[in-house]
Amino acid sequence: GRWAGASGLMALPLAIAMSLIIILLQSNSSREVSLAARVAKSEHKMVSAAEHATESFADHDVTTAVLRAQQAAKARYQKMMAAALQAEARAHKEGEVATAKAMSYQQSLEKRMLFARRRRDMMDEARQIRKDQYLESRMNQELSRTLGNRVISGQ
Repeated sequence: GRWAGASGLMALPLAIAMSLIIILLQSNSSREVSLAARVAKSEHKMVSAAEHATESFADHDVTTAVLRAQQAAKARYQKMMAAALQAEARAHKEGEVATAKAMSYQQSLEKRMLFARRRRDMMDEARQIRKDQYLESRMNQELSRTLGNRVISGQ
């Protein structure tokens, strides 16, 4: 594209210089020499202007490409950050749900353990009452027998 044209322009000064030398060799008058010099000088200015324009176009293309790349990178970064924030929000929500479930399970477990402990305590209390009643009954039997023996023996 543009650089092929630029290399063609780079070859022009050499061609101009060669034609100037030929003109100088052929001409005898100083007027022809100065005319040839003016032609060469104006051609040199045209070549310089063309080279400058080519460089300017190239610089503009590079600047435009850099700006486009920066905009694309910024857009990708913003999209990535938005996705990351959404993922973080989802994870936070899932964490809250899991915490609520765990707390509910913990409360349920504590209630069941409390109920089981109360049941054990009531069973232990009932066992103790039966034991106490049995001992009281044995003592009453022993006392009755002892009293009965005293009555029989006349004490």
